[in-house]
Amino acid sequence: MENKSTIKKYTFSLFFLVSFLSFTAFAQENGIYELKSESNSTTFNKTSSKGFSVTKSSKSSIDSRSEFNNLAYKLHTTVYVENSIVKAKYGDGDVIKIILEDINSIETLSSLIAKYPKTKILIIKLNSINDLTKSYNLSTMLKSNNLRYLLIQGNFPCNESNMNNFIKTPQSIRVFYSCAYSD
Repeated sequence: MENKSTIKKYTFSLFFLVSFLSFTAFAQENGIYELKSESNSTTFNKTSSKGFSVTKSSKSSIDSRSEFNNLAYKLHTTVYVENSIVKAKYGDGDVIKIILEDINSIETLSSLIAKYPKTKILIIKLNSINDLTKSYNLSTMLKSNNLRYLLIQGNFPCNESNMNNFIKTPQSIRVFYSCAYSD
């Protein structure tokens, strides 16, 4: 009899452990990682020299992670920008997603956000590790109440330290990154 209860305890413990690990791994799914400011303040500190670090999962971040996945992977009205020129717009209605196909297009962010104020996600595609050599402070460019997410896609091997000082954003915007290959 005692063996059955011990087996049940181990089975329950194993199930709980697997469930817990699956839950925490959910936040870093599909090779997309979140960068979060180390500061706990609710406002962006422009003079802060602190970088970013990978976040830990919580219920609210899991809920908004679902929203992020929906915005990043599902079809929404999208504008594609390359060499600072709008190359295409797909979909009807308000633009929800802006995709910058190159680093040169970052300079047009202010005008893009003004033209498409309902944008919720911005995706920046980096084609080379050299694209990370310059640091950008997007706090003044991203004056939108609707913009919630920034996804940086590196088409080269990279890691968290590569992305650490590349972008500074207001804390109201969650920053994610992915790499073609990770170190």
